[in-house]
Amino acid sequence: FTALTSKEKKGPDAKQLLKKYGSAYLLTSISLAIISFSICYVLVDNGVDVNALLAKVGIEGGGKAETAGTAAIAYAAHKAA
Repeated sequence: FTALTSKEKKGPDAKQLLKKYGSAYLLTSISLAIISFSICYVLVDNGVDVNALLAKVGIEGGGKAETAGTAAIAYAAHKAA
């Protein structure tokens, strides 16, 4: 999947946040990533058309989605979100 994003930074990066907030940032970040990936996996596993959903938010889906596994598609959707 190819995201249509700008290269311009908008805020602090993960390294700065980790330095400022420590383990609280790390715990929150990992927890939210696990939840996000899990939701994407369940949606893909239940047959949700990920390409159509990504197209609605302006992200162009690649042609490999038909041959990729459930986990790979869920991971791509998670990263695009």
